[in-house]
Amino acid sequence: MSELTAKLTATTLRCLGTEAYADGRTVRSSLYTVTIIRGCTGVHQIVMFASGVIAFPSSVRAKVLGILWGIVATLLVTQVRVVSLCYVGRFFPVHFEFAHMVFWQSLVVIITVFLWTVWAVRLTEEHDPNGP
Repeated sequence: MSELTAKLTATTLRCLGTEAYADGRTVRSSLYTVTIIRGCTGVHQIVMFASGVIAFPSSVRAKVLGILWGIVATLLVTQVRVVSLCYVGRFFPVHFEFAHMVFWQSLVVIITVFLWTVWAVRLTEEHDPNGP
């Protein structure tokens, strides 16, 4: 998963006009070089989201669709995270560790809980007999 994340990140950076390529788990770009480890792939957030979906009372179909939606959303958030860290590393290197270890670590958990809440509320609204 680390190598896939690195490839996707390099592709995203190239789409944004930056020279970049993936070398295994490492993304080398004209902005900054980062190495993707398991904690940077979104896997932990996917597991957290899927656990919430599985625990929520809903049909198997709703769970499967919810997990698929959550995987896509989490991978998009992961891309934003890693790409933004390349920019932070280039333009604000003194803030890289804070952005990496505090800001984004906290934000991805908050976003994951928010995504699960959106899924659960939409599912509840679809099955609410008093709804519109």
